[in-house]
Amino acid sequence: MSQHQNPCDICLDEKCGGTKSCNCRTCSHRDDCRKYLHPTIRITTKCTQACSHCCFSCSPAKTRMMTLDMAKEIAKFLENNQIISLNVMGGEFYCNVNWYDILYEWLHIHCHIRLVSNGDWITDNKVKNQLLALNSIFPNQLHISISNDRYHTNKYVGDVDTFLTALGIAHNIGTDTQDNEDTLIPLGNAEDIYNLYSFGVCYCHNPVHQYSFLIDETGDIYKCSFGVLQYDNIQNFTFGGFAKRFKEFNKKFYNIFIPSCKSCIRMCQQERAIAPTD
Repeated sequence: MSQHQNPCDICLDEKCGGTKSCNCRTCSHRDDCRKYLHPTIRITTKCTQACSHCCFSCSPAKTRMMTLDMAKEIAKFLENNQIISLNVMGGEFYCNVNWYDILYEWLHIHCHIRLVSNGDWITDNKVKNQLLALNSIFPNQLHISISNDRYHTNKYVGDVDTFLTALGIAHNIGTDTQDNEDTLIPLGNAEDIYNLYSFGVCYCHNPVHQYSFLIDETGDIYKCSFGVLQYDNIQNFTFGGFAKRFKEFNKKFYNIFIPSCKSCIRMCQQERAIAPTD
């Protein structure tokens, strides 16, 4: 189990009734405990592809970019809230011209980054060299996850796998049927997600994803990794205190008799709480 946070501070499934009488040292589930904050951070909505499954509707036409100044503020947020495990994605990460410096900021404070990509960067020697540099400077902190499914072109997947394997860079080649800790969106098209989790099941009720959330290009915080229900901004927690805010806000969603992603998304669309992607 990760030791960078106190699980009791964010626990949404208190068996102890809020007494914090559990003991991590003697817990039989210690090694697979998922009770740590694990944000997905989106650094751009611009992408080299326009996939029908994308929950953010990213494409070559989109323009939202995270600035380096915002990345530095997020670094403060991460460090002061003891968050060290991140999903980082777009869009396609290298469409943000500052991507290297942004990732450097987060790796520098000892974050472990899972970088999600379609692999199109393999044709860009500068990007390849920069990835090599990051992996060399911050060994064992960078993991690259390459999409390989019916929604992406998969044009360079083989080349990417060969390149990363030869250089010993940690990576995995994803599929559209994976449903595990390495997957942001478990199955298929965004509409299929709503249908898949329509009745009796919610994405955020999965123990793997229960403590995940989204930080977008402007530092806005969303309950859902899909960019649903914006409820705060990292600027309010750059000196700490986010664990309390996370727990207070999220625990109310776990008392719903029949949790439904479809109902949540419908409500958020009406309230205009979906993350902007333009």
